[in-house]
Amino acid sequence: MNSKQSSNQHPLVPENGNSLLLEIGTEEIPARFLPSAISNLKDIAAKTLDEYRVGYRNISTYATPRRLALIAGGVEPAQRDVTKEIFGPSRKVAFDEQGNPTKAATGFAQSAGVAVSDLKIKMKGKSEYIAAVIEEKGSETKTVLPEIAKKIIMSLHFPKSMRWGNGSLHFARPICWILSLFNDEPFQFELDGIKSSNMTKGHRFLSPASYQVKSIDSYMSLLENNFVILDQEKRKNSIRKNITALFNDPDTQPIIDEELLEMVTYIVEYPVPVHCSFRSEYLTLPKELLITVMKDHQKYFGVQDSNGSLLNHFVVISNTRAENAETVRIGAERVIK
Repeated sequence: MNSKQSSNQHPLVPENGNSLLLEIGTEEIPARFLPSAISNLKDIAAKTLDEYRVGYRNISTYATPRRLALIAGGVEPAQRDVTKEIFGPSRKVAFDEQGNPTKAATGFAQSAGVAVSDLKIKMKGKSEYIAAVIEEKGSETKTVLPEIAKKIIMSLHFPKSMRWGNGSLHFARPICWILSLFNDEPFQFELDGIKSSNMTKGHRFLSPASYQVKSIDSYMSLLENNFVILDQEKRKNSIRKNITALFNDPDTQPIIDEELLEMVTYIVEYPVPVHCSFRSEYLTLPKELLITVMKDHQKYFGVQDSNGSLLNHFVVISNTRAENAETVRIGAERVIK
């Protein structure tokens, strides 16, 4: 079922296939909300596409503190046709003793959009009823996508939600923009006064402008060029790799706690590790206490030697460029004093 893909193509966008992109841009969402939001978004998108009879090949979802995004590949160009059977009044009510249709039958046929002669007699339980069989032809996918996108967004739930302004929509944090593309063309809708478009935003501080997304294939690279690593697994791997790269000495090893790694992955859009230190006299305190202070209170990674003894070093994950590392280091070291 997989298509051959070109080297520069997003892995979820099959060649010659239809693709869907939806990005919900927000104020900063708490990191603890995001892992469940990723799976929630995927499940809701799949359920909603199924409900609207729109087939798809795959769905992937992503999250940063400022955005939730989904990309669906292999989206069918039209809804599936469906055959519906609608039951009306009982046979006894629908036809008189001579078998002629009553007003109940003609009224039902008219409401169902069929001729009286096309009505069927069907068993329902132990009684006979008239029924209309309706062939409903599917609409083009692009015509129902606005409804689908709105339903997906409105169905998302979080541990805590809020309402802002004069709107009625509840969400984890205020929605600032909505990006919506189908086959690289924007499909427009409005939700609680927010109009969707083909525009996204870069990093809040490093590249705060709005940018036009010309294709779904170029979406992630556009974000990365503007200091946003959308894929949470890529951010996590980058953090792990770059923390380790700070220390070339085998006797100096960062303590990469997986729970902390997961947390900081969802705090930043553009992770840059910064090597910091604290007063060596603090090492007289229990190791577990120091690690707890660094991990739970400040989201810092501790550093130990090859014997497992804690060193007076730590790593903070910054959400800014490397040239700002000195400012970050000074601030982090001041906090831990």
